[in-house]
Amino acid sequence: MGTLSIVNTLGIDVEIVEASPYNFSPSIIKSGQSATAPVVNDFNRLILKVSILGNQYAYDLNKGHWYGGDGENHYPNANSKVNIILTGDRGSYIETNYNYAPASETAICKYSSDTKALDKI
Repeated sequence: MGTLSIVNTLGIDVEIVEASPYNFSPSIIKSGQSATAPVVNDFNRLILKVSILGNQYAYDLNKGHWYGGDGENHYPNANSKVNIILTGDRGSYIETNYNYAPASETAICKYSSDTKALDKI
């Protein structure tokens, strides 16, 4: 089974409001911690909405708008580990990065320099 994690480096708590079609635990991510969802199917789409300090931020990503990278573990799937990293407040959006690797205890994640915006809604 693969995993998809959201890593909170914002310095404050983040609440996951929606993460369709994934089920993250916990739904409140403390500063410096992460929430993880099991992945059993190939990636098709991720709708992510979070609440931070009373504001909501969201994105809707499909394969055509996913982060940069390559290989079969580039998208969340049953054989990958993918980490979405909440990196900073840009005023109208929260900047995110990500890394990915095969779902293995011995595989180090490959970093993508591509960023995506969780837009303030």
